[in-house]
Amino acid sequence: LSLRCATIPAYLYGCREVVTEAAKAGADVHKAVFPDGTQVNSKFQSIVLPESSVGEKVTLKSSTVGKGAKLGGRCRLNNVVILDGASVGDNCILQNSVLGAGCIIGENCNLNDCQVAPGAEVPSLTKEKGESFLR
Repeated sequence: LSLRCATIPAYLYGCREVVTEAAKAGADVHKAVFPDGTQVNSKFQSIVLPESSVGEKVTLKSSTVGKGAKLGGRCRLNNVVILDGASVGDNCILQNSVLGAGCIIGENCNLNDCQVAPGAEVPSLTKEKGESFLR
């Protein structure tokens, strides 16, 4: 399966559509499409790939969590794509954002319509809308 998009909103839309269709499909399709150990939440149209750790009381809606990613406790994610190996601290609110592979988001961050480059770090207590975080 390939997804090719020219803009961040198009990428988020594409990921959301793929997750929605996958969530509607049965368990047999999940096994054929996703690696073993993938968690698919049909109700909230979210996918968590294997080897990822998700903290307590985390809410995922229309989101994709990549392989080996770490989500701290009490996070809320809505329409977010987290690539492999990214780390999100406790008490974060992320909306309409893309987190690059291996990036680190500190605790108590609120990011809306943001892009975080691979390997970039976002300090704790950051509150931003529409920003790009580079290395």
